[in-house]
Amino acid sequence: MTRPIFELNNSLNWNLARRGSFTARIDPKKKGKYLPIPPISVPISSYLVVVGTKSRKAKPKWWLGVYVSARLLVSVSSTSNFILGVEVYRNRCGLNTLTLLELPRVHPVPFLLILTPPHWHQQLDLEVWFYDGVDSDTTTESLERIEGKIDLL
Repeated sequence: MTRPIFELNNSLNWNLARRGSFTARIDPKKKGKYLPIPPISVPISSYLVVVGTKSRKAKPKWWLGVYVSARLLVSVSSTSNFILGVEVYRNRCGLNTLTLLELPRVHPVPFLLILTPPHWHQQLDLEVWFYDGVDSDTTTESLERIEGKIDLL
């Protein structure tokens, strides 16, 4: 199987799906403690996603920004005990950086990205971008070239 070809360096191929600043709430039951920032859900219709995280309150040695899970919005059965959504991808994204994620090429899209900040973050800035540019592979290009030559015969 060949690898896809993308035009990642063209900024016009990237669209913002979500941007926000999230803050943990103070736990009313425990003085001086915080409730974790809840998971952030983002629908995505692309196989390529960039996630960026930053925190103004992070300690210098922290490296983890968010845990990422991608789910297909399908159910295996109407009688299943599991909630709608089949997890097809799981990864971690670094703090103070952009992380490129290549989701599996399964259907149907869209995916639902669930971004879960670690419980120790009190504040988190988040950006999620999806790719909608050229998405081809060398097999497709070779096939088109061969078909063009056959048409000339």
